Amino acid sequence: MVSKAIVEIMKDMKNVNRGHVCYFYDNETIYLNNVVSFIVTGIRNGDHILLLENDRNMLLINRRLEKRTQRERTRVLALHK
Repeated sequence: MVSKAIVEIMKDMKNVNRGHVCYFYDNETIYLNNVVSFIVTGIRNGDHILLLENDRNMLLINRRLEKRTQRERTRVLALHK
């Protein structure tokens, strides 16, 4: 789940219709979870997302996005049964 601080930043950026985020982190797991939540939330809101990241982290982020979207697809299918 994305942290409250990130949710507030996203709301502020939405209100002014622009913005940038620079994210420093000490805990890689929390960072990756927040990045994935940020991306998913942005896509749901119809926002444009530009993520500048190294190849190793992009691979980890893509894997987490694939898992998350698969879980969400499974939930949607279960609701439609």
